Amino acid sequence: MTDITLYKFTNSKESPYLDSQLAMFYSGAFRNSIGIMEARRELENGEVIPVLLLVGVEQEDDKFKCFPLAEILSSEKAATYLHPDGEGGYSKPEPEECPTSE
Repeated sequence: MTDITLYKFTNSKESPYLDSQLAMFYSGAFRNSIGIMEARRELENGEVIPVLLLVGVEQEDDKFKCFPLAEILSSEKAATYLHPDGEGGYSKPEPEECPTSE
């Protein structure tokens, strides 16, 4: 497997689970077993909204099994998240900013 840098942004001093989660994504990409899905989510009020998902893909003969890995955020929704500053706090950075990675 190719050497990769696992970039993680967190306030936790130890976070090995983040490494394993990110490595899982890379592994799936290298095995060509990740896809994208235009799905729908039903809200508690019954409304159905579109969502974009990153999915794991398993192929058996000519059939595919897909399982959700992550939701891809719209730029509007992504703008509502606060980012860890690496020192225990959170802030709303400019879109092009990321805190220092470990």
